[in-house]
Amino acid sequence: MTTQTEVVQLTAPQLSEAGDVIARAFHDDPMWTFVLPDDAERSRVLRWFMESGTRHCHIFGEVYTTGGMVEGA
Repeated sequence: MTTQTEVVQLTAPQLSEAGDVIARAFHDDPMWTFVLPDDAERSRVLRWFMESGTRHCHIFGEVYTTGGMVEGA
């Protein structure tokens, strides 16, 4: 049985959480491991970068996420 997840518009208080989720998704991406080979630095920079990008999209467009806890964006 497949469960469906509700898709809702991201709210401002969820920006940080969405940035963390997206940063974790790209942490092992080959491009990011090449650009930032140090794991700790990559984690720190990706969190900032993804939250900043999500904030920009939220202000100038629309960002969607899962209903309830942010599991994707």
